[in-house]
Amino acid sequence: SVATPIEQQVNGVQKMIYMKSINGSDGTLTLQVSFEVGSNVDMDQVFAQNRLARILMAGRGMPADPAEAIRWHIVAKQAGAGDPQLDLFASKQTQAVRDAADKAAKKWLSAEMALR
Repeated sequence: SVATPIEQQVNGVQKMIYMKSINGSDGTLTLQVSFEVGSNVDMDQVFAQNRLARILMAGRGMPADPAEAIRWHIVAKQAGAGDPQLDLFASKQTQAVRDAADKAAKKWLSAEMALR
């Protein structure tokens, strides 16, 4: 299951209280992470996104996916949480991978802005 490596990496994110995961019969994973009362929800989400990017970068428990790793890093970085290791990883990828990641990140960020 892809849940285990994702749960292991997300576990310990700053100010996290607990998490709940649901594995769908269609192969999807929903991971709900709860944080301390009074914490900055936006930044909490960003720290979790960088953790996800690291999983996708390393391929822990699942195939590595450079474009998705860079996508989530771009999203987190846009919100103010850069990660030098992910910056270095992104710089070593092909232009096509970086372009695909950038396109996916922009799409996600646009959708996120529409919800606010």
